[in-house]
This record gives sequence, structure tokens and C-alpha cells, in this order.
Amino acid sequence: MKLNFFLLTLLLTSSILVCDAGTKSLSMGGTGTACTDDALSQWLNPSVYGFMNRELSNTNNIYLDNNSLSDNIFGWSIVDFKFGITLHGNIDRYLDNLADIDFDGIISLDDKTAVRDLSNLAASFDNIASEGNGLMFSSEVISSFRKGSFGLGLGANSQLAVWVDDLDQDNLGLNFPDLDGAEGLNSTIQDIIESDTSYISDDILDNFTGEMIEQLQSAGLEQDAAKYIDYQITTLINSGDITSDDVDDAVDFLVDLINTTDSGENSLTNNLTSLTSRGFISVEVPISWGHAINDKFSLGATLSPMRGKVFGTKIWVFDDTNYEDSIFEDNYLEVDSSTFGVNIGALYRIPNFHFALVGKNLNKPTFDGISGQVLVNGESQAISVPEVEISPQLTFATAYMPSKRFLIEASIDFMDQKTIFKNYQLRQVSLGSEIDLRFLILRLGLNRNLSSINSDYIASTGLGFNLFGCRFDAGLAYSLGENIDFNNNEIPSEIRLGLAASLDF
Repeated sequence: MKLNFFLLTLLLTSSILVCDAGTKSLSMGGTGTACTDDALSQWLNPSVYGFMNRELSNTNNIYLDNNSLSDNIFGWSIVDFKFGITLHGNIDRYLDNLADIDFDGIISLDDKTAVRDLSNLAASFDNIASEGNGLMFSSEVISSFRKGSFGLGLGANSQLAVWVDDLDQDNLGLNFPDLDGAEGLNSTIQDIIESDTSYISDDILDNFTGEMIEQLQSAGLEQDAAKYIDYQITTLINSGDITSDDVDDAVDFLVDLINTTDSGENSLTNNLTSLTSRGFISVEVPISWGHAINDKFSLGATLSPMRGKVFGTKIWVFDDTNYEDSIFEDNYLEVDSSTFGVNIGALYRIPNFHFALVGKNLNKPTFDGISGQVLVNGESQAISVPEVEISPQLTFATAYMPSKRFLIEASIDFMDQKTIFKNYQLRQVSLGSEIDLRFLILRLGLNRNLSSINSDYIASTGLGFNLFGCRFDAGLAYSLGENIDFNNNEIPSEIRLGLAASLDF
């Protein structure tokens, strides 16, 4: 089905977010601003570079070097990769429903499967466009090399969001060549009832109330046809495709469908309901420098030239044109532009504690948007992909390090950060810990998005392996709320994975 193809191909051809830097940070709940100790510090807090490979001015201050930064001569984060997916609202269930529907079958309405698909569409149509429903993919690939207090890196970030942007509630009618309006709908369903040997008609309603039946009858649907749709909706509820909460919306949709069918003015073939995708990919080359003012306090900065692509596409669900051409040629827009980002960090340390304050993307790097016109069902439709602004972020963190092999860090963001998904922002409070067993490193973390009152807590865990200066890291983060059923698989509503390899000497 075209919806499945749409999601899969967009995911494979782009896949994105400006997010926590590195697998180690992911494993510790998004922390790292105050405890970072490797080449990736240029992404998390460049002021740490000021303490690396630096002799203490006073040998009595050796107790200040809580995580042995002075021993770091040079380092190379060879590659650090992260990928994540976030499912917003109940988009998973409704997209599954639309993906299973044969829209050509609904338009012809020639068998019981078509009536079930119509019932499925009726229950899912309004809900899929509910505020907050959607999908967001994110990915990050970064690498950094550090020598002394200088660092050079290369990174690519991306975000891809998908949602139903425009719900056409006007073009809902069915056309019947031989019979007019609701008469044709009733006659067609009656023929299906007579051929459906699994259906036994009785006076018991499973999900429709008497008031709902009256509502449908007032619109022109005969009682037998209404009962048969009730039977099909019950089948969908029993199979888990829809819930009883969707029944009211299904009745409202069917009333609109009957009224439009009776008018003879519109048909589903002219429906302009559309699925929208917007994405952003950026490549940057950060240059970092850190300077220790004294043994306790260091400042640092990162300047990142950026090249970014903003892109978007639409698919009209009921359009009969070739959907592959529709996604990647006819309805696809993209534009490239360049900018730069500025990060500034500070680190203050005392025995057993680090305190950090970091401002990221303080100049609000912005990438151009684009707009255009496409022809759908004979009508000109506008496509607009707005500019992408990388929001500034101010993060405060403190780390407790009672020994060189154990630490706990807590951090909080002070500013909401935009994402490519409409009306969705991020501002995290995070907690993470690490235990270093020399050859094996264990990490745990927890965070929550303060910008969304309905967000789940995100738990994270990870492992690191030290082999004579070589380190390999793996991390996993996942939401602690109720799992969702997406494409017949139980998965958390948010999940992120990370893998990394690095050298430190």
C-alpha cells in the first residue's frame, strides 16, 4: 500500500535531530556536559579541552583533577552513530489502519471486505489528524579529533517527521453508476449482506447505540445496512484495529459520507486528504578551543560552519497517480543553504564536583525554506516547507565524582528546542551515572522532556569496553510508558540506539 511505501522509502532515503552528542551521553540519559572527558567534549562542552593535557599550576591542586583530564594527551572519536524514532499520539494505530485499506475497493464497494475497509476508514479518518499524532525519526553521526586544547570534528544530523497535514472532510461521497445517492449505498450493502454467509442478522447492536442508528437513518442509511456496519466495526474492535472510543467518530464520518453521496457532488476519488513529510539534514565541521583560566576554571568555544538541506513532500492518500513519482519528483521540494553555529561553555571544578554551563547554537543557525505548486486531481495545491531554525539551548549540569571510577551527573535545559515535527519541542532534565571497572564500563540514565506534560520518562543504559586505549560503546534509550503496537510489533513510543568507537591516549 502506498502509505507503507511512503514511510519506508522516506526513512531509507533520509532518516534525523540536533540532540545529545554521542552514545556515551545517550547511555547516561543525555548528560555529559559536566563529566565529558574525551574528544566529543567539543560537542558537549568545549571548555573541558582547557584542562586536557595541562599541567596543574600547583601540585597541591592535584585533587581538583577529578576525572584525570590532565592525562589526556590526544583523542579521536573515530565514529559515533545514533538513531531514534518517536511515535507521537496514536499515529501508529491509525497509520496501520490506513495502510491496510484498499481505497479502490471502498470506491467500488463490491464485497464485505470493502465495507470493513469503509468502517475502518470511518473510525480512523478524523483521529489520524488529531493534534500531536505523527512520527519522527532522528539520526546523528559524529567524529572528533583532539590534540591538546584544540579539536576538529565532522558531524551530520537529521530529522524526519511525518503526519497528516490536511484532512478533506468535504469530498467523501461514493458514486454509483446505476443508483443515485444513499439509495445506491443501501442497495450495494444489502447485496453484500446477502452474500456474506458469516453474518447473522439480529436485533442486538454490539457498538452502535440506538441514538447512533437513528442518526444514520436520518441521514438516509437503512437499518439493515447500519446493523451490518455495526457488525464490521465490532470485528475491527475485536481484532484491535480500532477501539470503542473511535465509534462516535465513525458515525460522524458515515453521516458526512451519506450526505455527500446523496448530493452527488463529490466522491472519494477527489478527496485531498494528504500525508506530509518534512525533513532536515545538516553537515557541520566544528572547530573547538578550550583555555583554563586557572586550575579550577576553564572556558571554551566551538565554531561550526554548517551546510544544510531542508526538504519536504506530500502524498495525497486518494490520488491515483504513481505514488513513487508523487513522493520523489512531482511533490518533492528541497533547498540547500549554509550558515554557522556558535557554542560557548564553562567548567568549574572543586574536589569531587564539576559545575558546567553551556550555550549551544547561540546565534540561532537558520536554513532556508521553500514553497511550490503541484497539480492533484486537476486542482493546483500548494506545498510549503518552512525554514528550519536550530534553537539555542542553555544547559546547566553538575557532576559528583567521589572517585575516578564512579560519577553521577544531573543536568537541566533552560530553553525549548524546536524539532522538525509540528508544535513539538524538547527541553530535558537528565540524570546519569557511570561505573568504570577498567576494562568494562557500565552506564545508566533517566530523562524527561519538560516541554510536554504528556511525555514519558526515558530510561537509558549502556556498556563501554576499554582495550589498551581503544574504547567501544553501545547505548540504548527507551520510553517507560505503555508500549504501542506498530506494524504488528510491540515497541516503546520512543527508542534510540547508539554505537561508537574511539581512541584516547
